[in-house]
Parts: sequence; C-alpha cells; structure tokens
Amino acid sequence: MANFFLIDQSLKDVGGHHHDYVRCVASAATGAGYLTTIGANQKFHDCHALKSYGQIRKTFRDTTYQRDSYLSGLRRISGDSSDYLPPKPSRRQMRKGFVQPFKSVYQRIRTARHRWRRQKNIRNFAHDCERFFQNALLTENDHAFFATINEMEFMGLASFLSNHPRTIQVNWHLQFHFNLFDGRTPEYQEQSNVALAIQNCFDMALSRIPYHRLNFYTTSETLADQFNRLGVGDFNVLAYPVRPEIFESDERVEAPKCQSGRIDRPLRITCPGGVRREKKMVQYLQPVIEKIWDNHIQNGNVQIVVQRPVRKWPAREKIELHPPLEVGKAVNELEHDWVKYFNHPLSDIDYLELIQKTDCGLLFYDSRTYFSRRAGVLSELLSCGKPVIVSAGSWLGDQLAEPNFKYVDSLCNARNRRRSLELEEMSWSKNNVPLPGGVVSFDQSNHPFEIEFELQGDETSFALEFDWHWPQCQGVYCRFEIVSDQDEDDQNVQIVGHRTNGMSPVVYFQTNSRVVQLKLTNAFHDSTASIRQLTVHTLSVDPETTPLGSVGFIAGEEADIPKAIDEVVGHYEHYLKTAKMFSQSWCRKHEPQQTLFSLLAAGEEASMHRAA
Repeated sequence: MANFFLIDQSLKDVGGHHHDYVRCVASAATGAGYLTTIGANQKFHDCHALKSYGQIRKTFRDTTYQRDSYLSGLRRISGDSSDYLPPKPSRRQMRKGFVQPFKSVYQRIRTARHRWRRQKNIRNFAHDCERFFQNALLTENDHAFFATINEMEFMGLASFLSNHPRTIQVNWHLQFHFNLFDGRTPEYQEQSNVALAIQNCFDMALSRIPYHRLNFYTTSETLADQFNRLGVGDFNVLAYPVRPEIFESDERVEAPKCQSGRIDRPLRITCPGGVRREKKMVQYLQPVIEKIWDNHIQNGNVQIVVQRPVRKWPAREKIELHPPLEVGKAVNELEHDWVKYFNHPLSDIDYLELIQKTDCGLLFYDSRTYFSRRAGVLSELLSCGKPVIVSAGSWLGDQLAEPNFKYVDSLCNARNRRRSLELEEMSWSKNNVPLPGGVVSFDQSNHPFEIEFELQGDETSFALEFDWHWPQCQGVYCRFEIVSDQDEDDQNVQIVGHRTNGMSPVVYFQTNSRVVQLKLTNAFHDSTASIRQLTVHTLSVDPETTPLGSVGFIAGEEADIPKAIDEVVGHYEHYLKTAKMFSQSWCRKHEPQQTLFSLLAAGEEASMHRAA
C-alpha cells in the first residue's frame, strides 16, 4: 500500500482552516486506498478528531507563521518591538549627535538577530522532517504533501532531503498560501527586493536537491502568477477543498419568501469569520447600519449576524454595533433582534449551522490585501448556494465576475436591446480624446475619459462592452461612474477587470437620466490603462424587476454597500436561485477528491517525464 504523507506544521487546534483542510485531504487519501500519515504541530491536543483518517505524528515545533519569514512574517526587520532593544541614548547624547551611531548599532543588532532566528527555524524544520520520516519505508508511489509552507521551511526541507537519498523517489508537493507581493499587478515592479530575496532562497534550496520530484502549488491564480515571475519552477493552482458537510443543503433551513415586496422573516446578512484589520468590518458596518436602518432593519427585513472573539475582561469588545442615535428607546420596540453575535471560533456543528442559516454573506474585505489572498468563508458560502456581497478588485469579486458577465450577456439579447452605439456615435470630452483605432486611455485622477450619450424612447438602461487594450495582465480594473448633477441617487459605480478566455467584459447600468454622462478611470492605480471597441448597448427592461447581477453583488466602494443590500433584499429570490445554480459547479471544483486527484496527476506526470 502506497503512503500519503500530509504535513501541516500549523495544525494545533480542532476547527479552523488548518484542521478542515487536513481533514478533507486526509479523508480523500484514505478513501483512495493510501496509508495516510498526518504531520501536526507538537501542541496539537485532540488527535481523536483526525484519528480515523490516518496515523498522527506530532513532530513539528514551529508553525508556518514566523515573523522572520519573507512570506508569512514581517518582511522588514525594523518596526518589530519584540526584538531586543539596546538602551536609548540620553537627551544629552542626542543633542551631541549620538543618534546616528545608535541607529547603526541598533540596526546591526536587529539584522544579526533576524539572521540567527532564520537559521534556527531552518534547522528546526529540517530536524522535524527527519523525525517525521524517520521510520518510513519510501517508494516511488508515495506522495508527501506540505499543505502550507514558507521559504524558510522549504530551505529546511531541502536540507533534510539532501541528506537522505532515499527520498528522491517520493513525489513531493509544496503549497504556498502567502502572497509574494503586496497589492495588485502594477505594484509588483516596486517590490523587486522582495522577489530577489525569495528567489535566492529558492535557488539555494533547489541547488541542494536537483533530482527530487518537486511540485509547487498556490491557492489562487494571482498567487501562481506572482510565484511564476521568480522563474524558479512551475507553480500551479490547487483546488482548495471544502468539507463535504458544507455541500449538503439543510432542508430544515427555509429560505425567506417574498410577497408583495415584503419578506416573511428578517434576512440574515452574516459577517462570518474572525474580526481582522484587513476585513474592515469595524470600519464599515456601523455606517451601513445607520443607512439601512429605516428601510430594512426597523421594518424587519434585515438582521445583522456577526462573529467576534470572546471578550477577555477588561478589554473591550472587538466590534459592537449600535442603532442610530436618533432611534433612542424605540429599538426596544422592535419585534426581532436586529443584531446577533456569535463567538469565534465555533464548534464544527455550530459553525456549519451558522453558514447554512445565512441568507446573504457580507464580505467587503480590503480589496488590495485580498487581491491574491483567497477567503475560505466565501468558498463555504458559495458551496452552500448563498448570495454574497463582496468587494471589487479582489479575489472575492473576481469569483463573481464571470457569472455576472454571463448575466449581462443574457440581458443584451435581441428582445431587450434597442441600439448599439459605437464610440463615434457618442460625445466625449476634449480633455482626453480617443486614440487611433478606437483606443481609449485613462489614469486614476488626472486624465479620465468622459463620454456622453442619450437614451431614447423606451430605453431604460444600458450595458457597456469593451476589450482590454493595455495592460493585458490581470490586476488592472476600469472604474465606470455615472455622473449626474440632478439626482445623487443616480450616481452609479461599477469596477470591471479582465474576463477569462479573452472574452469581452460587459457591465450593466440602470439610470434615471435620459442624458448619460460616464467617466472612466483606472480604479486602483495611477498608471495609464486603455481599452478599445467600447460599445454601448441600450436596453428596454423594467428597472423595478430587473436585478443588477447574479449570485451576488460586487461593491466598488464602501458607500455602495447600502445599495448592495437594497439590491439583494429587493431581488432576493433571483440572487438565491442563481447562487444555488452556481454552487453546483463550484462544489464540483472544490471537492476534496479533486484536490487529491490534482496531486496524484502531478506526481504521475513528473514520473513520466523522469522515465523519458
């Protein structure tokens, strides 16, 4: 029987993403007939939870979250107050010019400690790997999968492999969760020092193990693009498994029913997961509540559900939501709890119930941070067939982009479409005119491209279709904004990126104005971008009954969240139906068996290349 070694050095607790990931892959490997061995952290306290999936070896001392890692820790040594700090100079010394020598000595000490800790972590990981594989009988049919790894751990693994020739025949699979660069694609060039440091680490590791069969993976397409820029190997996207219990719909949970514009029970809008800075819940939730109070919360259309950590006295709650100040005592007269809190983390059963009872997920995460980082909560909600509200320009928004494009394509059929206006048939500002070939260029602020056209007859809305001209890489987004001086509610913002398979992106707008003024800018970067073959399709549809999208709503800015809630509440049956349809294909891609199949297929391909 072949071995399947599954290592996650950060597995310390039951529950959470590390535990769920290991359980999914281990159960798939065991079901496929492999002898599964799980490598966990020494602090893993409940082995019974995974005992049925394989043997557990608690050999790893450190987790992958190391502050000295360029990937999973602090990239800059300066600024970490936990390091040893030499005595500060006195005011008299500072007046006499002793500050610069102090800074120089201080930085040298910090750098030396940083390098020493890195070498220690590398040695520890190499020794832990040696203990984990100490008595294993390795064959060419065996697979070893590191579910998450950083560059220091890869160097430690290479040190172990180079000292044990018997490991050459094993198929080694390494997955990198952490982003190499911060921000989006146009910002990568400014971070060449980070790329050079990681590249040196890979070069040193690979030079020690030139004959081992190594397979590299990431958890998203944008991460794979980042690592492939290093030129040290081929990084492929590995499907992130979702536990099978999430796929199963709970028949006891009935979806809310809408009759005559009224919902029979409050719509549960849930912000699941931990409260972290990059999720921005503390910043945007309170203003959103104040804006939707009268239309949705007070009349019982919406209930806000939030997960937060258990309060440790005397610390304050990480997030505490309040009704608008003018409401006062009237909040006690509501027939329902307008906000409900759940602890984080929850048990498996309680968390599963929280996700299944969610009606709509609110995940307006920081789009820059989550451009390349995937969100496990979104994957779980989509697997359950729940509509979601997400931020544009992020990995979350990109998952909803294609079903929204297809929805707008369906609106632009022959029955709804009245006219197709080319660029020559519209007016544009003289400050920025089209280039030859119908190319339209714009930046973030100084040189927007502005066009104007008129809706005629029964035309109530329009859709935009275009092709990207430059740059062609992912990570560049065009911001379309309707500018209206008459009606502030008519101001509409849509942020659109690239479409897969070279197809033309399309975006749908509803407006109350007959004369439409549209401004195009680069959404997130001050560099110049350009599109071509911009076409306006005027449509004749009923705005009251026509949703803006499907599966969920992609909000461009925080100010768009109340509008997103209006949209989902007003067309909830549509969004629920399309989300359930989308969940079918989503579930097939994220079954644990698919993850295992990808690993085994990569191992077979490597074996064929080696035999050839």
